[in-house]
This record gives sequence, C-alpha cells and structure tokens, in this order.
Amino acid sequence: MAGILIVEDDKAILESISTYLKSLGHKVETATDGLEGLKKFRERPFDVVISDIRLPSLNGLDLVKKIRKINEDTIIIIITAYASMESAIESLKVGASGYIRKPFLFEELQNTLNAALEKKYCIQNLTSTLEKLKKTNKKLLRYQKRLRSAQEKIIQTEKLSVLYKFASFIVHDLKNLVSTLSLAIYGLQIGTEKADFIKPHIDAIAANVEKMKELIAKFSNLPNDLEVKFKKCDIASLIREVIGKFKISHNIDIIENLNPLPLIDCDDSLQIVFYNLIKNSIEAMPFGGKLFISTSLTRTGKSVKIRITDTGHGIPENLFKNLFKPFQTTKKKRSGDRPLSV
Repeated sequence: MAGILIVEDDKAILESISTYLKSLGHKVETATDGLEGLKKFRERPFDVVISDIRLPSLNGLDLVKKIRKINEDTIIIIITAYASMESAIESLKVGASGYIRKPFLFEELQNTLNAALEKKYCIQNLTSTLEKLKKTNKKLLRYQKRLRSAQEKIIQTEKLSVLYKFASFIVHDLKNLVSTLSLAIYGLQIGTEKADFIKPHIDAIAANVEKMKELIAKFSNLPNDLEVKFKKCDIASLIREVIGKFKISHNIDIIENLNPLPLIDCDDSLQIVFYNLIKNSIEAMPFGGKLFISTSLTRTGKSVKIRITDTGHGIPENLFKNLFKPFQTTKKKRSGDRPLSV
C-alpha cells in the first residue's frame, strides 16, 4: 500500500477522503494548507500527494512545482472544480500526474489513484530492469573479453603441449636407438675378426640409422604430421590386415567376432593402435592362450565398440594409474622397444 498526503482546506472533504483511503489499507497523513503540506512532504516524502488546487498560503500549482523539485517520482493528483479546468490543465504542465473534478465519487478517486500507482510501478520496474540489463551487459562484455583472452591462452598452451609431447616422443625413440647403436659399437670394439660375429652388429647399426633418418624426417615435418587426415575405412578389414603382420604361435588361438560395420572416418594412427594392442596381448601369453577380438555398434548406432581381450597374465593393479601416460609399459625395458605413443 502507498503512503499518501492529502492537502485540502475543506475539513469535511479532507476527513472523508482520509477515512476512505485508510479503509483501503493506505497510510494517510493530512494538511489543511499548502505550506503545511509542503513541510510534511519535506519531512517525509510520500508516494502520493492528493491536493486541492485552491489552497490558503500556497496554492496547488506552486505546491506541485515545489514537490517536483524535491521528488520527481511522487504521484500528484489535483482536485479541482469545473470552473478551474484551465488551472487543472496548467497543473499537468508543471508536473501533476492527474486530476479529478468536484464533485467526485470515491470510485473515481480510487480508479485515478490505482491508474497512477500502476503507471509508477511499471516505470520503476522498467527502470530497474534497464539498469539490471546495463549491468548484465557490462558483465557480459567483461566475461567475453576474459573468455577471448582465455581461449587465446588455451590455443597457445595446446600448441605448445602438442609440440612438447611430440618432441618427447622423438627424444625417447632417439634414446632407444642410440642405446642400440652404442651396444652394437661396443660389440664391434670387443669382437673378433670373425665375419659371422661382426655382421649382426653392422646390421643393427644400419637398421637403427634408417630409423633415426625416419625420425629426423618426421620431426622436420612437424606441422604436417600433427594434422589428422581422416579417410573412410573398414574396421574389420583393418584388424585382419594387422593380424596378418604377426607370426602367430600354434599355441595361441585368435577368436574373431567382427560384425559388419559401416565405414567410419579414421586416420593411419588407428592401425598403430591395433598393432600395439594385439602385440601386447600376444606377448602376455608366452605359454599360449586365447586372443578375443570383437566389433559391434553401440545401442545408439552412432559409435563403434571394439573389444580386444586375452587370457594372459594381465596388468598389475599398481600400474593402472599411470597406464595412459606417454611411454608407460608393463614390460622390462629392452633395447629397441618402442611403447605406444599414440
């Protein structure tokens, strides 16, 4: 409910309006002339001022002007007689919110008051919403700026991360090759003049030199190698092609359940993944066992599920947490071994 100040020199009308508005739940104060009304308003700004246009000491027009200087949002309703219509219109020009003519019914007063209050609350809500939107817009602009900065940092970080990871792969492989070469050279240094003793060392050096050349070429074309080039491939055919690269021991059974699948987008690294997984499975069964390979579509039909399991000794539980870090292995290191780096 609103706080209302009534300024009216006719005490009967003043009391009548006051009683009615209080019955509606409003907080009402009264004044019998313009100066008294202005004093009370300065002491406590009201939501609504209802004032007669003709008042002793300070008329309604001057009261409107002075109230407007104190508070631009206060609703001011002027009460006027028919003969004072020009003055009522003038009051609207200087800042009154509306007027009612004598004689009037309480229903007219209530309708005028409700319309003015509704308009005021709508303006306040609109103003508040606009302020909130301005603040939100400023926040969004700040967040957008931070996001753009963060995205640039992430891009740079990802580029460096890929470069460092790729470089670590190269360094790791080169170390393995250098170790092999060192052992071969050592064997030559202490070897006899027998050709059958020297030849394996020479072959090892030649093979590893070729691998080093490949790595150097790969590192020289870093940006091209980091670009993933997809092509359509048949998973079942790819797996069978990889299996064909192995000389399977007679005591290892490979059980295939390669269901028909649609062609999918993949790059050459997928073949390396299959090769390493199958190689690890075979090495985990030195005394024989079974290797199971199956393919299927997921329930949604949008993804492919590939399962490779074996009856080997498995992976020790203490190695699980580091399993997917680069160059982790469950085997003892040997010269020339190359852990999965995909």
